[in-house]
Amino acid sequence: MRAKTVVFIGSIWAVGMIMAAIGAWQSAEDIASGASRPDLAIWAVRCGAIGVAAAAQVVVLTVVRKSGRDLFGDVLRASAAVVFTLGLVGAVALAVAGR
Repeated sequence: MRAKTVVFIGSIWAVGMIMAAIGAWQSAEDIASGASRPDLAIWAVRCGAIGVAAAAQVVVLTVVRKSGRDLFGDVLRASAAVVFTLGLVGAVALAVAGR
């Protein structure tokens, strides 16, 4: 019972993260409208959205696993974590450059 609850909550959390990432990507121009360099600010928001989507994949790969841990799942999880890190670093760098 506990495992099903964890999977359900993790799935809802991941779907919410994907929805937030899609919303941020689509409204990047509105979010970055007050920046001094809006082109860089738009890409900062979009890099952040990519990072959030990758974090949602990490949540799904961590919580929703039917056959236990295997090498393929671990590689996918690590790859998604690297994409999340790169998206976060890119978003911060572009936001600082866009000031």
